Amino acid sequence: MAHPLLRLSSIEKGYRRGTSQETLVLGGVSLEIGAGEITVIKGPSGSGKTTLLSIAGCMLRPDAGRVLLDGEDVTGLPEQLQAIIRRTRFGFIFQHLNLIPDLPVLDNVVLPLLPSPIGRRELHDRAVELLEWLGLQGKEGLKVRDLSGGEGQRVAIARALINDPDIVVADEPTAHLDPDRSTWLVNMLLELASKGKAVLIATHDPIVFLEKRVGRVFHLSDGSLHMEVEGGGP
Repeated sequence: MAHPLLRLSSIEKGYRRGTSQETLVLGGVSLEIGAGEITVIKGPSGSGKTTLLSIAGCMLRPDAGRVLLDGEDVTGLPEQLQAIIRRTRFGFIFQHLNLIPDLPVLDNVVLPLLPSPIGRRELHDRAVELLEWLGLQGKEGLKVRDLSGGEGQRVAIARALINDPDIVVADEPTAHLDPDRSTWLVNMLLELASKGKAVLIATHDPIVFLEKRVGRVFHLSDGSLHMEVEGGGP
């Protein structure tokens, strides 16, 4: 990979609970992520996958190490600038969706971009186009609480893509899906990678990490990251 889009260099992170000794979650983890490829981080619950993704997505600061985006060190930027980076460069698919149940589907999708320099009509059209691509046409006005679990997952994906991000970060995206919907989601992420997006997935779902087209697969355990599969992406 000549010019990685996102690079994590010697990332360390630990947590202290009460007065007990600090627990090291990430101990010098390094990772490079390129445009047009899917990178999978596998490992059991509690291994630090979510912590690693949060640091990669500029949502959490490491105790040591650097996060570089397009070769620029963004680790120590003020929170206001990191928030701009999150809004403009990243799309996040969360394990628990984090949708607002009493808001309509369309409002949930556009919410991350508000306030926005994009005109209201363009923003509306972009959201409708995403929802149609995800098979949710005609459901724009429904409240999220009235959707099925699979439909809610697709709304969360539309929200993650509304800003046309360079990097899609997905934390256990198949956790609440049956095998058929999980396969559909993997295929959708592969399609995003084929369009030039960098996709970073944390999962312990074999439907994801055994898919031969996902590119590189790493295993995270005891604070260390080890490559299991090296591929060239979809």
